[in-house]
Order: sequence, then structure tokens, then C-alpha cells
Amino acid sequence: MSDLSETWKRRFALIEKAGGVHLTAFNTLSMGERYKARANWLAFLFGPIYYCCLGMWRKALTFAGLWFAFVILAELIGINDRLVELIGRSVLPVLFAVRANIDYYKHMVLDENGWW
Repeated sequence: MSDLSETWKRRFALIEKAGGVHLTAFNTLSMGERYKARANWLAFLFGPIYYCCLGMWRKALTFAGLWFAFVILAELIGINDRLVELIGRSVLPVLFAVRANIDYYKHMVLDENGWW
């Protein structure tokens, strides 16, 4: 873990302070600490590409695959295209943004390589 940037070391320290990956003590953190432990703007903006750059390509493929499956299912059952677009522009980026720090912690500290 010594090859991590100071930013990641601080994020990981906050995650540990919050109770680890399940964030059992999340409410004990200040508002600023909660934001730093949970939110990741690069993941929000670049999603699967960001995950791949961090070495978490399995999760990137899984999240992207689930999104494509949702789009195909929405087309098959006739969900409004505008609704699908709205969900794609809001839900998927937020998913990446709020999961990135925890997922990278699991990848680097707990040596978990994804879901398989």
C-alpha cells in the first residue's frame, strides 16, 4: 500500500475510521469526512474507464453489462426512451461515484479482485 497516493491513503483512513467496507460507524464522521470517504468525482465522470485504470476491470464490465441489460430490457418492454436516458445519465454515474472508494479499498487493502 506504500505506492498509493496521499489522497488514497487519506480516503482509506477515513473508510477504516468509518468501520471498514460496511461503514458501520459512518455517522461518526463529520460531513466533510463523509463526502471524502464516499464520493469520487473521477468515477462519476469516467465510470468504467476509471475503474479499469484502477485495475478493477471486472466490476467495470459487470456494472456496464448490467446497464446494457437494463437498456435492452427497457426497449423490449417499451419503457420511454427519455426515462431510460435520464436513468443512464444519473443512476449509473452515481453508482460508480459512491462505490469507487469502497471498491478500490477492497481491491488494494483486502485483496479482493471483484465478484469472481
